[in-house]
Amino acid sequence: SMILKRLQGDGVLRMPPLSTAERDLAAEQLITDWIQQGLPNDALLKHLRISEIMYHSSQGDHYAFIEFTNTGTESLSLNGVTVSVGFTFEDIVLEPGAYTVIAANAETMRAAFGPDVPVAGEWTGDGFANEGGIIETFNSSGVSIQSLTFNDSADWPQEADGNGKSLEISGFEVDYTLAESWQSSAEIGGSPGGYHL
Repeated sequence: SMILKRLQGDGVLRMPPLSTAERDLAAEQLITDWIQQGLPNDALLKHLRISEIMYHSSQGDHYAFIEFTNTGTESLSLNGVTVSVGFTFEDIVLEPGAYTVIAANAETMRAAFGPDVPVAGEWTGDGFANEGGIIETFNSSGVSIQSLTFNDSADWPQEADGNGKSLEISGFEVDYTLAESWQSSAEIGGSPGGYHL
């Protein structure tokens, strides 16, 4: 490379002054790298969306879960993504259109929905109350990806409030913050990761 660091006599590594041509070359190389490697993962994480929530299961709190979907067209590395209920993803790559689930109790999820349900793990916090709550996701730098506040008021689907069903997003182009963008699941127990009771 034309851009080299020099080790000075005092042991400090310094960057020599760059000419205009060298700066242009460095910028061009950075753009080329982005094109070849894809956009930085943090920019793609806006496509990680909460798609289903079981917050007040008729079968008990240990059936609570949150489903996430990659709504984009690129693979997402979830490594270091944290969820406010007390969970950090590790070594998971979510392909376009794929789901992953975090749960109050992973063993209960697998027993109920089968061993192949894509449970990434269990949260360690208090989860959320039967009346609803706030779920927020953050990238590995602590920057918010999505924040969702939901509750059991009349605006929100009532079949998801202790009547056996989950909250499901009605589509990926809607405003996630609005109660009207959510619906009750078609099935009792919900459909975490596309699996059913």
